[in-house]
Amino acid sequence: MESVEKIIQLWKELEITHIDFEFNCGGDSMNDTTLNIHKGDDIIENEILSSYFDDMVYKRVEFYVNSDGHYMGESGNVLIELNDEGNDFYYMKSAQSEWCERTDNEIEIELTDEEIEFVKEFISNINGGDSENPNINYKKDFIINDKRKELIDSIGNKVDTACRNFEPTLENGGEVNEWFTYNTNQDDATDDEITIKGNKIAVNVSNEYYLYTDSDD
Repeated sequence: MESVEKIIQLWKELEITHIDFEFNCGGDSMNDTTLNIHKGDDIIENEILSSYFDDMVYKRVEFYVNSDGHYMGESGNVLIELNDEGNDFYYMKSAQSEWCERTDNEIEIELTDEEIEFVKEFISNINGGDSENPNINYKKDFIINDKRKELIDSIGNKVDTACRNFEPTLENGGEVNEWFTYNTNQDDATDDEITIKGNKIAVNVSNEYYLYTDSDD
């Protein structure tokens, strides 16, 4: 690798103003990176500078690549400039971290009188999510005739549609993604009574969302 003195000399000869190192990392690795060498308003190519700074930036800047299911990664830019003394370079990272969070809410879904009576007598739990059809657990064995099958389908569809269309309010400015689950009982239990309020049943909906914060330098 070239010495920093030679790089500074070349930097001055080419009249470089700054370098932008754009990056995206996460999933336990560096992903896309782009290094742009700026000469005023122009971007130029120089293999020596590109090779030097593409290696040196990892020695001077810490990138947080290790994801854990909660922390997803970070993306941003490293601004590289010649320091005031002219004997080294500043490496200034500006980035945002991505976090995967969950929010839980209770919603109420209105059913008909006949559907409410069916829930009271036969249904112990309704649950589902973004990648599955509604799953209905029953309190007891019974014969499913055409009328009961119609009620089961109607109840399941109403619950599933309401949960799919539910948009949680995020006070921290997050971005809701497609993942969600729902359950008429707390903590994924299937043997508790469904909460019924008049002609409405209570359903707990858990939505996943991405939150972006300023990353550490």
